[in-house]
Parts: sequence; structure tokens; C-alpha cells
Amino acid sequence: MAFAYLVFFGAVAGVRLGTHAAIDVLVAALPDSWRKAVAWFNYLLLALFFIVMTILFAWQGWISRNVHTIALDLSRSLSYAPLALASAGMFVQHLIVERPWTVRQHRNLESLI
Repeated sequence: MAFAYLVFFGAVAGVRLGTHAAIDVLVAALPDSWRKAVAWFNYLLLALFFIVMTILFAWQGWISRNVHTIALDLSRSLSYAPLALASAGMFVQHLIVERPWTVRQHRNLESLI
């Protein structure tokens, strides 16, 4: 459970810092108007994905609140509810960081060290 927490809450920081791998060779070869369309599509698709993940994890946390794990006898909602919170955090960070209506600035990767 702790590893899942680490991965998902680390992903919130990854979204904020923009450290996920991106291969944009094909997109960079497109005309400006197409690049803007791809940026908007990516923005909306990821926002929808984070919303769906938040809803599904919250629902799973709710319906599994009376089910207990075998090894630790903890409620299964302790496994899923924090993942819903992390997914909501990724959604918020995505809305803050990604802005397809502005020129994309290169991020300072020195903050990772």
C-alpha cells in the first residue's frame, strides 16, 4: 500500500514539475495550428483522465470500506481513498501547469536535483 501511495503522490509532483517523458518529434514537425490542436487535445484528454481516475478510485474506496485486507485487517478504502486524493492532485497540478493557450516555457529541471 505504501508503494502505491509513493507512486501516485510522486506522480503529483511529476505532473507539477513536468518530468514525465515526452517524445514530441512528430508533433514538432506539424504546422503551428496543428500543434495547438494537439496541445488542446492533450490538455483536455489528460484532464478527463485525471477526473475519471479520481471518480473511480473514490467509488472503489467507498464500496470497499467494509472489506478488509487479509494480512493487515485494514479497510480496503485505505488503499483506494488516498489514490483518489492523489488523482485529484494530479488534475489540479495539470490545470495549473499545462496551459495550451500560452507559449510553452521550458521548465527548470534543476529543481529536481
